[in-house]
Amino acid sequence: MNVHPRLSSLVVYTQAIKFQGFESALQENVSFKMSSFSEQAASNYLDLHAIDFVNYNKKQLSRIFPKGTRVDSSNFMPQVI
Repeated sequence: MNVHPRLSSLVVYTQAIKFQGFESALQENVSFKMSSFSEQAASNYLDLHAIDFVNYNKKQLSRIFPKGTRVDSSNFMPQVI
């Protein structure tokens, strides 16, 4: 399929990758890569490496999948009040 270059330039492309660590992401310094985390893994990163996780998400996207036991429609809350 051929797409006009002006239309194509409006699209933001992301690449799903396996999370290799905060240092690796900092060294690569690209914004189009996206990592997926379970809700438990994201909570652990927030407990142990909160600043690194926040800085990571300033430049890259993260998907956080809910626990399988979640039965309501609430979203993951990254900042515990």
